[in-house]
Amino acid sequence: WQKSINAIKSDFNNAFKRKENIAKDARLLVDSMELSDNDLSGELKSILRLQEEAVKQLKQEEGSVPMTGKKKRAEMMKNVAGILQVIEEKKFVEDEELIETKKQYLGASNIGSLDSTYLERCEKDIAKLRIEKSRKLVTNTDL
Repeated sequence: WQKSINAIKSDFNNAFKRKENIAKDARLLVDSMELSDNDLSGELKSILRLQEEAVKQLKQEEGSVPMTGKKKRAEMMKNVAGILQVIEEKKFVEDEELIETKKQYLGASNIGSLDSTYLERCEKDIAKLRIEKSRKLVTNTDL
């Protein structure tokens, strides 16, 4: 049981850091290129929306000290451990039950936000934006 949790912690931490980096890069590119939502892919829109929701939530928690990334990940790991426990107790969980369990522990807006294919698509979109930014910079220097 502990070995499974440690393996998931490692994967979770890597995916969480990857998502944070993507969100940070996307925000920087959007701001520096003055892009609108229409210029972004659905994945980048959603990752920025999730980031904005997280910031809003932190601001709404009046009187409390904002959680550090480490504390936030620790709290999320408790949620992951809860999901594992539910899955282990119910060896053959129906898909809908599993989705509801994930929603209960992670919140509906976070489902899929750490999925590796989702993050890969976001990284490809970031790379396209970087290329577009480079092209604009080259065009501006040629003028």
